[in-house]
Amino acid sequence: MNTAAKKRGFCKVPKDEAAALLATIDTRSLRTTEASVTIDERVYDPRVQEIESPLDPDGTILGWSVTLVDITDRIAITRALENALLRADEANRAKDEFISAVSHELRTPLTSLKGGLALALSGRLGDMDDRVRSPLEIAQRNGVRLSRLVDNILLSQKIDGDALSLDQQPVDLGALLKDSLEENQMFAAEQRIKLVRPKGDQSAIITGDAFALRQIIDNLVSNAIKFSDPDSIVEGALSVSDGHVRLSIKDNGRGIPDGMEDQVFGRFAQVKNGGQFATQGSGLGLHISQQLARQMSGKIFYESEVGQGSVFHMDYATIAAHQVKVIHAADPDATDASALQHRGDLPENAQV
Repeated sequence: MNTAAKKRGFCKVPKDEAAALLATIDTRSLRTTEASVTIDERVYDPRVQEIESPLDPDGTILGWSVTLVDITDRIAITRALENALLRADEANRAKDEFISAVSHELRTPLTSLKGGLALALSGRLGDMDDRVRSPLEIAQRNGVRLSRLVDNILLSQKIDGDALSLDQQPVDLGALLKDSLEENQMFAAEQRIKLVRPKGDQSAIITGDAFALRQIIDNLVSNAIKFSDPDSIVEGALSVSDGHVRLSIKDNGRGIPDGMEDQVFGRFAQVKNGGQFATQGSGLGLHISQQLARQMSGKIFYESEVGQGSVFHMDYATIAAHQVKVIHAADPDATDASALQHRGDLPENAQV
C-alpha cells in the first residue's frame, strides 16, 4: 500500500478483515466496482485495475491494483441535499394546502358579501342616497375582484397539480370570440377603448373545453383593454389555414420588452414596463390561460414591440367540418375561474 493508505490506517486492519474486504471487491469488473466499502466509518469507492506483466503483456495477469476513493464527504453532501429537497417539498406542499384552505374559507363570506351588496344596489331594499350608493359600488367592485383572485388561486393550484378535468368536445372558437367581445363592450367603454370584431360570421371548430376556452379568450381581451391607451382600438381576429386555427387579440398599448416571456406567463409575475403592469391584476390570468391551452393541446404566444402594442395568439388544430354536435358558446354565467373550479370539485371529475 502507498503512503496515503498507511496514513489512513489500512496497515492496521487485521488480516481476516483485510481478506473479507478484498473478497467484496469484484476483480472481474475493472476500473470500478458496484459496492462501496466502509473502513473506520469512512466510505470508499473501490477502483480496480489489472496489472499486466511488462515483459509479456499478453500473458497471465500478475494481479490487481485497488484504489480506494474516499466518498464519505460526497455521500454526506448528497444526503444533506436530499434532506433539504425533502424539507422544501414538504414546506411547499404545506404552503399550497394553507393557501387552498384559506381560499376555500374566503369563498363563503365573499359570496354572501357580493350577494348582499348586489341586493342593496338593486333597489329592492328601498331607495338609497347617492352618498351611500357610491361606497357600496366601490365595495362591490372590490368584492368581485377579490372573489376572482380567490378563484384564480384555486384554479391555478388545480392546474399545476394536474387535478383539473377538462372536456374534449367540438367547440366553435369563432362564436366564443364573438361572445367575449360583446360581453366586454361595457368594460371597454369604461376604459375608452373600441372593440373591433372579425368581419362576417367566422367559424372554426376545434376540440376542447368551452368554459376553459372562453376563460382564455376573456383573459386575452380584458388584458388588451387594461393595457391599451385610452381612445385606442382592441381588435379580435380569427384565421384558419392548413388545418389550424389562430385566434388573435391585438392591442395598442405600450408593448412588451424582449425576453419577458417568463414574466408574462409566470405565476404571480407581472411585467414592469414604466409602471404600466405594476398594479393591475394578480399575475395569474396569463399563467392560467397558458396552462389551460396546453392541457387542450394548444399554445399561446405573443408578438410585441415597445411603443407599438402587442398581439396575443392562440393556436389550435381544427377538426372535420362534418361534426354535428358543436358547443357554440359557453354559459355566460359560468365562464370565470369559479366555474372551472366548481366543475373540478364534482364527483364525476375526481381523479386518482
